[in-house]
Amino acid sequence: MNYQTLPASSPLLYDPGDPPRASLTSEPEPSPELLAILKEVHAELNQWETFLQVGIGRARELSTLKESQIRYFEALGALPSVKPLHAGASRTYTLSNLRRLCVLSRLMKQEGLRPSEAAEMVRNHAQFIDRGMPWLLPEVLDQEGNVIHNGFLLARLMSQVMDATQCELGDPTTGGRVIGLIVPMQDIFQDYPDIPPDVVQQMGRTLEISDMPLALMRDKVVAPEMPAPKIPPVLLSSGRDDTTVLFYSREPWPLPHRDTSHYSAYRPAEMPHLTMLVMMEAAPGMDRPHLLHPIPERTRFLNTMLQMIAEVFSDFRQSTSRHQAGYRYRSDGFPLVQTRATFYRLLEKVRSLVFPGLADDSMVALFIPNTLERPTALAMLAYCGYEDELASRIHLSLYRSGDEVRGEGLTGLAYALREPFLTLDATHDPRVAYREEEQARVALAVPLLAPWGGNPFGVLFLASRHAAATLHGDQAYVAITLGSILSELLGRWWLTRLRKEHEQLLHRQMAPMIRWLNRMDRRGVEFQHALDALEHLWNEICRRMETGASPPMEGDCLALAILDIDAYQQEVQQAERHEPFAMKAQLHVEKAIARVLPRTQGYWFKHDHALFWWSEQRPDQAVSRVQQIANQIGNWPVEIQKIQHGKERNLYISVSAAIKVLTYDDLFYLGRDTVSSFRAGMEEMIEDMRKQAGQSSHPNTLYFFTTGGWVEQALNSTQVGLSPAGNP
Repeated sequence: MNYQTLPASSPLLYDPGDPPRASLTSEPEPSPELLAILKEVHAELNQWETFLQVGIGRARELSTLKESQIRYFEALGALPSVKPLHAGASRTYTLSNLRRLCVLSRLMKQEGLRPSEAAEMVRNHAQFIDRGMPWLLPEVLDQEGNVIHNGFLLARLMSQVMDATQCELGDPTTGGRVIGLIVPMQDIFQDYPDIPPDVVQQMGRTLEISDMPLALMRDKVVAPEMPAPKIPPVLLSSGRDDTTVLFYSREPWPLPHRDTSHYSAYRPAEMPHLTMLVMMEAAPGMDRPHLLHPIPERTRFLNTMLQMIAEVFSDFRQSTSRHQAGYRYRSDGFPLVQTRATFYRLLEKVRSLVFPGLADDSMVALFIPNTLERPTALAMLAYCGYEDELASRIHLSLYRSGDEVRGEGLTGLAYALREPFLTLDATHDPRVAYREEEQARVALAVPLLAPWGGNPFGVLFLASRHAAATLHGDQAYVAITLGSILSELLGRWWLTRLRKEHEQLLHRQMAPMIRWLNRMDRRGVEFQHALDALEHLWNEICRRMETGASPPMEGDCLALAILDIDAYQQEVQQAERHEPFAMKAQLHVEKAIARVLPRTQGYWFKHDHALFWWSEQRPDQAVSRVQQIANQIGNWPVEIQKIQHGKERNLYISVSAAIKVLTYDDLFYLGRDTVSSFRAGMEEMIEDMRKQAGQSSHPNTLYFFTTGGWVEQALNSTQVGLSPAGNP
């Protein structure tokens, strides 16, 4: 149904958090005037969400009724009698009571009703008023969409903060494992200029059981309903096997590990209202700081994430304000144990639907590959109707024949060829891998496909050993349709696990990742660092030249070189496309430079261009040095496995180079006027060298600048290209 085309008389939906109505006709329909009043009251009620219960003074203020009027309406039955819990205790009024009081007040003031008439109308429409303002279907869908989107985003943002904090603390075995995160959205330490350790622990314990609005995230200890059989080793490489849970509730949630946990606080200097508490599980004797002082790069990341958490959390609370029961949690992650228990229950239903009346003699299994990128085996993620011992040892190989994938058994065929396979004689069909153990008469394997192509997420396998079992086209059609639904569920499972693994890798490799990003542009951060270093050298040369001192470096001249990795996009980026950042080729070149020129630093720009310099006695020696570096680069494989014609190959790379040898007088006069003229001249020179190194259509080429211009010659590296893996 397209809700945007619904007429104005669309059906009303009520808050699902309210108790069900006894009868749809148990009270008269509300008048337009009552509906208008209720709409006004509901708009105000959104501002009262923080008041779970109020005293009669606050109720009088919010409803604009006198205390005597409130008690009069209680006596008339328009308001449930509110009794104190014990003698001497104050009266309290709930949000439902406040809603009725406000409706009574408006009926008298806006509609001119006498108190008795207003009380009668409220009694007649009590259930309707208690429910709150009814919703139109478009409002429901929009509101629910906001809740799902904001809850999803909030859970993932807090997962990121937990991962980043764990990397800041270091190895969980030595620095403590992060098991929780509390973001109270206020400066909880504003009264403490110097925050003592005991205050941090006390504040954490208080917030654990507080009913104040806050975002609380922690790892989830899964306790499945069914015993968890041994997990096949094939499944252990299917992504990150943990989960975190975002709790959101007006009720406190008791947390495990309270006796052994420790709290550390992070209080952003410029945004103290975004203070967070990190809950850690640490063994006695571990170094457990009570305050976190992240490195600058991670500080910037955490502050940005906390700002976004605060903004999304505000939207999330507003989206959930109409759900009286509240949204309890959002999770991020699918552990294998929990997943197997969930899919077990689902597969049990699938088995009974495909084989009605024969389920006890039938079996169903959900197979997944060990990896989505280059799978080599299939194993059971979940199953029903198999003995645990048999299920744990079922292992179906996947292998390549040229560029094509082949698979073992009916399930392997379905996976490799991306189409269903059916047999009505499974007992004797050689395509069924475990036919002797299963003793099935009929079997069907359905690949769980992604609509964009690529390797399937898994395979749904159904079989039955019952004598009356059969698999007609209509049954197979039902199985394929159910498989499409399973494909979406399994795709989400894969995506989440692999995403969490990838994000964890990003946090662990933050420093090289930032450095890689600084190397991307032709005038990026690292290129500017190179100019800064050259400027520093130029200043020293100028000072010595003016005082008559010797040059700051050994040798009679300065050799400036640029290395350009040949076929970078076609070879290196293709081979490293599954890495979070492509730095292995750069590291390979840096190692080669360090072997020949140990004290020389390389500066990268435009991904594949390395700029470096060193002192030399003669220009021909500079050419020889670059030749040695090129040989080091080309003679040894990069630590990347490239796939070619279905086989893994070691990747060999080559470089082209451009060299300029400058005397110290050349450098001195390059920027004689100002620093800016030196930097501009150096940029122009480096750009000319970059163009020369990259202009040749032949790899492994050297360009050397002489008085007459650029001279081209070959770099004589012994190996360039690919060789079989293991044979450098």
